[in-house]
Amino acid sequence: MEKIKLTVITLLTLTLSFSVNAQWEEKMLTMLESGAVNESMFLEMVPPGFIGGQEALETYIADNLKYPSLAIRQGMEGTVLVMFKITSDGTIVEATIKKSCKPILDEAALDLIKGMPQWNPATQGRTTVETYYQLPIRFSLQ
Repeated sequence: MEKIKLTVITLLTLTLSFSVNAQWEEKMLTMLESGAVNESMFLEMVPPGFIGGQEALETYIADNLKYPSLAIRQGMEGTVLVMFKITSDGTIVEATIKKSCKPILDEAALDLIKGMPQWNPATQGRTTVETYYQLPIRFSLQ
């Protein structure tokens, strides 16, 4: 009896699953035909990247981050989270503080980001697209 119940439950689950998938596919087809969505919404998005990769980004930060002398004297440390837009040509714009540490460190982090070279922009299909990126900037006296 338990085996029959399990089989019935399994068949019912599979039937519901196929029904939901069929309804979803029908709804998506209707939306595509009406123009409510377009095919580009389904293309794989490749995220942006610093030219040269992660290691080059770390080198850029190490070489260009200016730790304010007042912050050094006062022993200030912490991490600032900066958000910025990478345009479709890879230019960095609209840098803002997403998570503050200390105002003096926030300003140094923004200066670093604003001085960055162009990135490889994000792509969707074969098209470059604008995207937002968040980067933590760590200030450590060690």
